[in-house]
Amino acid sequence: MSIYRGWKPHHDFRPEQMPDAASARPVDSSPPIHLRKARPLETLLPRTGAWIATLPVDSQPLALAKQFARVANHLCAIWHHPNECRRYFDDLLIDRRGGRKGFPADVMNDLLRLRRLHAEQHPTTDLAWQIPKR
Repeated sequence: MSIYRGWKPHHDFRPEQMPDAASARPVDSSPPIHLRKARPLETLLPRTGAWIATLPVDSQPLALAKQFARVANHLCAIWHHPNECRRYFDDLLIDRRGGRKGFPADVMNDLLRLRRLHAEQHPTTDLAWQIPKR
């Protein structure tokens, strides 16, 4: 059975009866809520604080947690997923888009220490991720 069965076209269409395009649009020019990009959480989650406390004292990313809580939250969430975590570290530490200003020195040091710790805890055969012996 066709969905158009019994449908008859309207021939009395008059453009002047259509609402004006300017009056039909909402006053707010921002995109609808379902089209907006979600904002990442900018505060440190309790589970992230607990994760940081389990790390060796010399590797705890305190500056990262204070200045970039969303990055610390994400690292906490993916820490035990080695491939995903390595990709995230690479995205954080390698500027592929150009023109990025980078992290402050104390945050960069935290990230490098975390990267080393992660590489020690999750060894790989990828030469780019192997940590040289001290």
